[in-house]
Amino acid sequence: MGALKQEFERQEIADIDVRFLASRGSGHVGFSIFYMLDFCLRMLAARLAKRADVIHINISVSGSTYRKVVIAACARLLSIPYVLHLHGAQYETFWKGDRSFMSRRIEALFERAGRVIVLGGLWRDFVASRAPGAADKIVIVPNATAVPSLAHVGGGDHVHILFLGRIGDRKGVPQLLDALHRMEPIKSWRATIAGDGDVEAARMRTAELGLAERVTLPGWVGPD
Repeated sequence: MGALKQEFERQEIADIDVRFLASRGSGHVGFSIFYMLDFCLRMLAARLAKRADVIHINISVSGSTYRKVVIAACARLLSIPYVLHLHGAQYETFWKGDRSFMSRRIEALFERAGRVIVLGGLWRDFVASRAPGAADKIVIVPNATAVPSLAHVGGGDHVHILFLGRIGDRKGVPQLLDALHRMEPIKSWRATIAGDGDVEAARMRTAELGLAERVTLPGWVGPD
C-alpha cells in the first residue's frame, strides 16, 4: 500500500481524492481494535461530509479478515460500496470450505463487495468456489511495480543477484540458498536477499552453507 500511496501522490490526479487509513496499526496487535474503531469513525465522518464514494479494503488472513468483516459491515450500514482486495497467500487454508459461522461471514463479505480484486486466475477460481455470489465481480489485477528511472546496466564479469520479498519457505528462499551453494565454485557472483520474514533462519542457513562472505541478508529495505 505504501507503493500505491506514492504512485497516487506522484500522479496527482485532480478528480480523485484518496485517503489511506490503517486498520491494524504498527504497535501491539491488542491495539488494533482502536485503529479499527478509528477507521469506522473516520468513515462515518466522511460519509456525513459526502466525501466517501468507495472504500478499498485490503484483506489477508486472521486478524485482518476479522477487522475487515467489521469495517465492511460499517460501510454497508453507511451505504458506501466497498472493493475487496485479497492479498493473503494462506487464504486457502484460512478460509475453510465449511458452513461455520466465520466461513459464512467471510462468504458474505466477498459476495456483498462491489468488486473483488485478486492477483491471478488461481485466486479467482478459489474465491468463486467459496463465494459463488461474487464470481461475476472478480477482477484480476496482478501486483505491479514502478518502472525504474535508470536504465539497467549489466554486471559485466561480476554479477550481483538481488532478491526482494518475504524471506521464508513460501517464497523459495531455502531453495535459492541451495542453488547459490551449488554455484559456490563460480567466483564471479554475489547476492543480496532482502526482506522481512525468517531473516535469522536464512542467515543461519547461509552460514551453514559457507556463503556468509558472498550472500548478504540486510532484512527489510525501504524505498529509500
